[in-house]
Amino acid sequence: MVNLDELVDISWLLGMETTAESGQRAWVSQAKQQTILKMNEVGARAKSAVAIAVTRSIEMPKPDMVINGPFLVWFEREGLAPSRSSSGHITQEDWRNPGDISKVVPPCGGETVPRGAG
Repeated sequence: MVNLDELVDISWLLGMETTAESGQRAWVSQAKQQTILKMNEVGARAKSAVAIAVTRSIEMPKPDMVINGPFLVWFEREGLAPSRSSSGHITQEDWRNPGDISKVVPPCGGETVPRGAG
């Protein structure tokens, strides 16, 4: 007698996305498949079920950001302790044209990625 009950890996579907004519995005957020096969000397019976969850998003217009006074800025990096993050208070005296920042060497020997790349 054969008694097979298998969860099939269809995770390759995860993340597949499409865009409706209205511009609304949708993507596969969950995908599962189960196959059952029972067989004996009289015959066989097979069942398979697939469940796919699709998530949709609503695109909200991003508001314009105008900075017209001093502000606080901070940078965090996943995996680093909060004590290793950077912060700063930017005032009008700090504002200037930074020039070409694509060739700035990051601290700690990290790799610089030119703007528009990867």
